[in-house]
Amino acid sequence: MIWGPMFSGKSTELLAIRSRLRHAEVPFLLAKPAIDTRSGSPLVSSHDGADAEAEEFDAAQSMVARVAERGVAVLLVDEAQFFADLPEALDALFTMGVHVFMAALNSTFRGEPWPAIAAVLHTCNVQQTWAVCKRCKNHRAIYSQKVSECEADRDNILIGSDAEYEARCLRCFTRS
Repeated sequence: MIWGPMFSGKSTELLAIRSRLRHAEVPFLLAKPAIDTRSGSPLVSSHDGADAEAEEFDAAQSMVARVAERGVAVLLVDEAQFFADLPEALDALFTMGVHVFMAALNSTFRGEPWPAIAAVLHTCNVQQTWAVCKRCKNHRAIYSQKVSECEADRDNILIGSDAEYEARCLRCFTRS
């Protein structure tokens, strides 16, 4: 699992893994949650401008079915925190022998853990990514601070980018 706050390079790293798999001719599936509509199309996009076509899914179990259907060896998942059924799906994928790489936020904008990520974290190799704090420029920002007045839904979900969020360090983060 590649995890960290927004603007820390998680999707960039996932796309780099995708590139290596393509060069090695390893069959893979790049997936993202359908709820992530920021790019306006089925793309995994990084904040530094890299992107790649992906399949969109409403549930992680649907990814399991697609992986089985296509017979891929590796599943790459962007924004994994949005899949509530992630723990069950990972169990199925691991049983199938599928290698899974995920990029996920380390916490909600309230600084709380995402339930699906908290449930699987103990089973993952974790690569921590860091961002630069938008306020003080500390290079170890670990929070995604909501800065817009937009309302999140009941599940802490507010899809957005730099107009809605800033990376913040522990000192500059304020709980909302």
